[in-house]
Amino acid sequence: MACSPVRQLLEGCGGTDRLRINSPTLRSVAVCDRYYTKGIVVENAPRLERLIGADWPFTTPYITVISAPKLEILGSLVDDFSRFRLPSTVSQEMVADNLKMPMRSVKALHLTSCGPNLNSVVVFLKFFPCLEKLYITTSPQSAMENAYQLDPQDPIECLDHLREIVLQCYVGNEADVNFAKFFVLHAKALELMKFGVNDVCTEEWRADQYRRLQFDCRASQNVRFDFRSDFSCRIAICFHDNQILSMADPFESSCMLCRKG
Repeated sequence: MACSPVRQLLEGCGGTDRLRINSPTLRSVAVCDRYYTKGIVVENAPRLERLIGADWPFTTPYITVISAPKLEILGSLVDDFSRFRLPSTVSQEMVADNLKMPMRSVKALHLTSCGPNLNSVVVFLKFFPCLEKLYITTSPQSAMENAYQLDPQDPIECLDHLREIVLQCYVGNEADVNFAKFFVLHAKALELMKFGVNDVCTEEWRADQYRRLQFDCRASQNVRFDFRSDFSCRIAICFHDNQILSMADPFESSCMLCRKG
């Protein structure tokens, strides 16, 4: 399927399991199809700024981005980097080289992570070195250790750029705390961390989280925490309003719309 309008909303894409985007004018594309779309190939989209999907966390398609130099907003994706791939016609050497090429244009990314799994998320962080806003929806698992050690020989560049992190489905267990603490201790430009708490968060609970997250040792002196129990359970892209294609922040602005649907 080829796309040519400046903005394109795709729903009910029955009859095809792969979308090919090849357009000199397309700026925004939103795909609302959790059953049929198995793959999305962005072949040539020199003006594409956002690629977003509804319910992709459950059936994330394989995504190949060949040429989208202005892509700024991407998600929702599971934290499985194998779902980013190049066409099968290229050599394995080319695949290895291209997977090392960062996408510096992406500024906002939404991932879903089971655990959350810090090791998996770090792979994405390295691939998007200029990331400014990171959204994580988690499926809590207390068994995750999330004890990642930074390697000076393999830096995570986006830790110098991240300004805002949103953690949804936060329960405050050890896996959650260790995951969030990684950013508290290493994100130097961080201004805001939002925690969407699944339960009621009392003042006593908040104070305990500040202590466990080592707020006093934070890398950014300007960061503030925002714990709220009234966030939706997950960030969901809502297609009830086609303004999703032009919203400044589709991952954050759409939550209230989804509640109405």
